[in-house]
Amino acid sequence: MSKKSEQFGKILKNLLEVNNMKQCELSQKLNTTDTTISKYINGIQLPRFEMMNDIAELFNVSIDYLLGSEDNNVLLAPDESEIMTIPVLKHLRYTDSLHTPTEDNIDQYYQLPRRKYSVYNEVFAVKVHKDHMYPRIMEGDIVICETISIADNLIDGDICIVTTGDEEAVCREVAHAKDGLIFNSFNTFMPPEFVSFEDMRRNNIHIIGRVIKLVVQFYNVETK
Repeated sequence: MSKKSEQFGKILKNLLEVNNMKQCELSQKLNTTDTTISKYINGIQLPRFEMMNDIAELFNVSIDYLLGSEDNNVLLAPDESEIMTIPVLKHLRYTDSLHTPTEDNIDQYYQLPRRKYSVYNEVFAVKVHKDHMYPRIMEGDIVICETISIADNLIDGDICIVTTGDEEAVCREVAHAKDGLIFNSFNTFMPPEFVSFEDMRRNNIHIIGRVIKLVVQFYNVETK
């Protein structure tokens, strides 16, 4: 245990207390395990830079602050204006509202650093209920998306939210093809499917979002 990791652990523990946040809530927001958060708090391990940066953004402090390099005596809660809270939809169809869903269609709420996500179009979140893209995206995961359409700058390899008629939305990797698109699920039981633009119009197929963040849900993870 180094002095730096021990100092970081104390500061992180204090931030959790000030913000009335549990370790399990922090691990969910950072897409990691409770065991990893416990190692941080107990000074056993320092996060890598990317994780350190995510923690700093979440609590609206600097990395120097987390490492104890800034001379601040008071830990302040994040400025609410810097946090964007969005509903996580239980289900999504083309006619559903992304930002004002009915109460019975809200699974939970998810917070994002506003500054980091301001570069995207409107942001929304959906809980995955099927193994659309097993094993990359699993049932129970949450996908954070930006609104997009076929007319936008789709890039081959984008993971998109696709709806067909009144059916529930699914996740698909998209690639361009002559006069249409190829939708790939990565599931070996569901081979890539070519859909022409004419068929998309005829069958009311829409691309309504592009996945920009995957929140993985961990199961059967033991905490120490």
